Order: sequence, then C-alpha cells, then structure tokens
Amino acid sequence: MNKIYTRTGDIEHTSLSDGTRVKKTSLQIEVSGNIDELIAYIDHLKVKSLYHEVLNKVISDLYVIGKDISCKPHKAE
Repeated sequence: MNKIYTRTGDIEHTSLSDGTRVKKTSLQIEVSGNIDELIAYIDHLKVKSLYHEVLNKVISDLYVIGKDISCKPHKAE
C-alpha cells in the first residue's frame, strides 16, 4: 500500500474541511467523529427497519450537521 503524505504534520492538529487547523483533542473533532459513527449505526439499522425513509431523513440531517461542524472553527474547546 502506498503511503499518503499531506505535508501538514499529524501530531497534535488536524485540518477541517475548509483547511483550518484545530487540535485533535478539540470538542469539534470529537463531535464530528461521533456524528460519523452515529450515521454508520443508523445506516446499519436501516437494513432491518420498517422506517427506512425516516432513517434516511435522519442520516441526511446528520450529514448537514456534520458538515457544519467540520467547516467552521468553534471557540469552545
């Protein structure tokens, strides 16, 4: 497998989707990861659910929230 180099370092910070650098320990990164995990869990539930359309709407809304969180720097850390 080829290694990917971003040339931005990978020790204490990571980049948001708009390029802003934030600490990996920031609440913003934690919330973003939790939203991703929730989306994966709900998507898995859809397979055995009668509420397929409702769950699709929830997933869609979570993607919007996740995008908002990952794009904008937030003060609380």
